[in-house]
Amino acid sequence: EQFYSLNNTYTTALTNLGYSVDSNVPSDEEYYQITAGVCSGSATVGSCVKLTAVPQGAQQDDTGCNELSYTSRNQKTVSGTLSDTDCW
Repeated sequence: EQFYSLNNTYTTALTNLGYSVDSNVPSDEEYYQITAGVCSGSATVGSCVKLTAVPQGAQQDDTGCNELSYTSRNQKTVSGTLSDTDCW
C-alpha cells in the first residue's frame, strides 16, 4: 500500500519493495516463498495485485491450507482442503 500511495499503481516486481529478487521471496521463517501477480479478472496490476505464499519444506505437509493468497482488494484464499476462514 505504501508503494501504491507513492506511485498510484501496484507492482509485481518485489525488488520495487526492497527485496533482492522479483519473485520467490522467502518468508522470514522460510516456510513460504512469496510471489506477486495481477489479480484474476484485472486488466492491469494498477487495479489489483495478488500475493501468493507457496509452502516450502515441512510446511508442504500442510495440505489443509496449502497455498495462501491475499489481494489488494482484501480477498483471502487458500488452495487446500480447508476453508479460507480456517486458514486465515
